[in-house]
Amino acid sequence: MKTFKNIGMKFNIFCSMWLVLSYSCMNKDNFPELSPITITAVYPESVLPGETIVIEGSGFKTERTTVVIFPGNLLGRVIEASPTQLKVEVPRKQDVKGTIQVRTGADNYASSPKEFNILPYPEPQLNTLSIIQGPVGTPVVAEGNYLSEALEESDLASDIGKTKVLVGDVEAQVERVSFTNVWFKIPEGLEEGLLPVTIIRDGKSSEPINFLVDKRFLIEDDFERASMDDWTESNPPIGIGRNWSIGRGKWKISAFEAGGVLESTTGTDITLVNRSVKTQIDANNDFVVSGWVYVKTTASNGWGGIAFHIQDDRNYYALRISGVGNLQLVRIVNGSAGVVGLNSTALQSELKGLNFYHLKVTATAPYTFSVRITDINGEEIYSSPSPHIDTQGNFNGGYAGFYATSGVGAYYDDFKIESTVPGD
Repeated sequence: MKTFKNIGMKFNIFCSMWLVLSYSCMNKDNFPELSPITITAVYPESVLPGETIVIEGSGFKTERTTVVIFPGNLLGRVIEASPTQLKVEVPRKQDVKGTIQVRTGADNYASSPKEFNILPYPEPQLNTLSIIQGPVGTPVVAEGNYLSEALEESDLASDIGKTKVLVGDVEAQVERVSFTNVWFKIPEGLEEGLLPVTIIRDGKSSEPINFLVDKRFLIEDDFERASMDDWTESNPPIGIGRNWSIGRGKWKISAFEAGGVLESTTGTDITLVNRSVKTQIDANNDFVVSGWVYVKTTASNGWGGIAFHIQDDRNYYALRISGVGNLQLVRIVNGSAGVVGLNSTALQSELKGLNFYHLKVTATAPYTFSVRITDINGEEIYSSPSPHIDTQGNFNGGYAGFYATSGVGAYYDDFKIESTVPGD
């Protein structure tokens, strides 16, 4: 037993020595083993947590074998390395001051010639709210930057306690925080009306965004966010936005006509669903859903539109326009489309593809829908002379979102839904 144990120990020591020698020999010409480290400059000398700096000097090795230590024994992340220059991501720890140390071995290190500063976080930047209207108790997600010192999502009391949310002058219940998000609820007891929402962190306050306390929920999304290089077809659809989920198809955020828009590619009966509120219709509930749609073809087989009462990826209603300008209100039942009282070919000269149109559906009674279409100048193209009724009474409840089928997909913008029933 001892013999095998000793052999194992010797083998481990041999392996460790081999690894060290292997690293030492890697790119030997570019990263000389015996070169002493020097640091001649660090710039900029003051940055915010998480920003990138450049360290110049000599004797540096690879990203994996060069260690950069900031004041407080905080490790930086080496992004790029050459024998004379390092690019390093600064730790996300605020208000730190001192020298930087670079190491490539236990006895091979150097310190920066000047003091380096990681600055305090600036004021919280509140960019948007996941929902801008709703009753007391509504769950809301604030989105922005520097909202918390917690880099990842955290529900620890020590992290939550450093961030406050005021709705008017009433403090909200904070459930979770992260660097870019705060999850909270609209406080009970507030009267209906427009109130400012403010994020406070370390005694510093954000600019407010207004929230309307009202019995009805209002969701808006203008898709003004970073463009995506690749299509996504899985959930959660990273990059598209909170509370969106893919029913079917490929989707992404694109830069189009100098703005951020949602885009779909070709597919059969594809949907992107917003789960913030439901489209329930009964004696006490109703909804309005709208959005801009641009069909990327002038062919008859390409359709784009808005969907509602979405049950799943094969069952819902859709208000859709085609590339040649046909207009339909359809029910998709188990993947098959049927017309619900609106099937017009009379507007082809006004609804041609390759243009944005604003589509709006209003429902105040079960299976009964009013439709309005306008152009980019606000000129009305179509308005229901009387409500369109689904005599089969297929769907109620569910969610709303965007739709496309065949063709080459569509662009979409400014999704809006007002409802009385909360979502997930």
